[in-house]
Amino acid sequence: MPRENPTHKLLTRRAALLAGAQVVLGGALAARLYQLQILEKDRYTVLADENRINLRLLAPLRYARG
Repeated sequence: MPRENPTHKLLTRRAALLAGAQVVLGGALAARLYQLQILEKDRYTVLADENRINLRLLAPLRYARG
């Protein structure tokens, strides 16, 4: 029967805390990606179209003959 020493217990607790932190951060990242890609899709579609389409009236160059 293996005995658990304090060092082994500390490492197990530390590994559990790090795994929990990774799960929380991964969940936050997934939630933010969902918000940007699904919930705010229309906003960013309009911004992309406004960035892509640029309507400007340009006066033609006139050269003087003479």
